[in-house]
Amino acid sequence: APMGAAPVASTPVAPVATAPRFFDRLEKLRGLPLQELLAVEAEDHYIRVHSLRGKELIYYRFRDALEELRPLDGLHVHRSVWVQRSRITRVEESGRSTWVVLESGDRLPVSFANRALVRAAAKPD
Repeated sequence: APMGAAPVASTPVAPVATAPRFFDRLEKLRGLPLQELLAVEAEDHYIRVHSLRGKELIYYRFRDALEELRPLDGLHVHRSVWVQRSRITRVEESGRSTWVVLESGDRLPVSFANRALVRAAAKPD
């Protein structure tokens, strides 16, 4: 192999999803590893990024963030909420209201239409 060329791996390696572009806007959470992302929540023209290190509000379109999050194993559980599936610790229900509880302890709303999806996703594989 030419100098500096990486050897071709013979065993298939799971593709590593690249960090969404909005990660570049993070200041408080700068350098956040993708696996520490818990959820993204829309707030007016901002998105609140939930992580194991805390939260940060950045100016960003939720629709753009959703597009960038597509390669990840996440769920769009509410019109304004996306969560990383593996970071849901439990699902809480009360009447017609449903929430996902994240590893951080934060509770985020689940739309009525997405309740079944979330119940299925929260069950251990």
